[in-house]
Amino acid sequence: SKQHTALMMAVAEQHKDVASLLLESNANVKAKSVNNFTPLLFAAQQGNKELGKLLLEYGADVNESAPDGISGNTNARYRLIPDTSASALLVAIDSGHEEMAMFLLKNGADPTLNGAGRTALHSAVQHEMHTLARALLIHGADPNAKLTRSMPVFSRVILIDNGLAVSKLGATPFFLAAGYNDLEMMDLLLKGGADPFINSDDGTTPLMVAAGADFVEGQDKYNRRWFEDNIVGLQEAALPAVEKCLELGIDINARNQDHQTALHGAVYLAGANLLSFLIEKGANLNAINKRGQTPWMIAAKGEYRAGSLQTLPKIASHLESLGANTSLGNDLGRYWQREAQ
Repeated sequence: SKQHTALMMAVAEQHKDVASLLLESNANVKAKSVNNFTPLLFAAQQGNKELGKLLLEYGADVNESAPDGISGNTNARYRLIPDTSASALLVAIDSGHEEMAMFLLKNGADPTLNGAGRTALHSAVQHEMHTLARALLIHGADPNAKLTRSMPVFSRVILIDNGLAVSKLGATPFFLAAGYNDLEMMDLLLKGGADPFINSDDGTTPLMVAAGADFVEGQDKYNRRWFEDNIVGLQEAALPAVEKCLELGIDINARNQDHQTALHGAVYLAGANLLSFLIEKGANLNAINKRGQTPWMIAAKGEYRAGSLQTLPKIASHLESLGANTSLGNDLGRYWQREAQ
């Protein structure tokens, strides 16, 4: 192939003996493909520590990088994202290889690199790699680093209107862990110095995403495909994360730039127990967002999310039983239906 050297192909196909022979014959260990992938990046992608060790012994730079890939985003126009730089450490994590990432870290990989708009710690949180996250913190990773680009996705992203979707730009690893409802990750990040009061760029709090402010039907909290049978588990996982955020002192009635609150998020997730808990803890039942919607109005009258008008009559009834004012708010479902005709 004109794009790949023999060494790259040997590493990509995990032929260590061939790779060793090529290196002994002075193969260029730092050669780059058309897409700037090096032999070490191929080893990181494959999760092969033995090949990684061999390449480092022959002079590969443990912090070699290449433009970030689109991961699972099938809406992307290009396979590579311009002006980005994903290190070997990040490639290993995003490829699901925790042991390879640990190997690179122990061999000098820089955990603070953020050329892809995220750090290795952000990606470790996304991939539920708790052991690696602890190691990254020990090796100097910034627990409060902020996203400057969106995280990679695991399946096709729903780009059509999703109501007042929250921004994750500016999100810290703790913010992501709260949104993923990963209590173990939240705790270890806190022990490593994470500040739970850092919001995303639009003012969304970790509590809001823990409650479901970023939830979209058809995907779980990691944007992976899910089915209706999974919803109870998603709802139950949110409660401990929400409790943790409240214990830390995050404002239950904080509003982001769209005036969304944690209670609006809990409606999206359709968790009756979660809604009851938030209201019991002092959430404003009649908070109005920038579209003029109360949590009850969203549930009762619906709004367009993921391309269809969604209503949640059981949640609406539950909110009414808790004292929701049904005379407040805009009926966006009706308004949008009229506009469509």
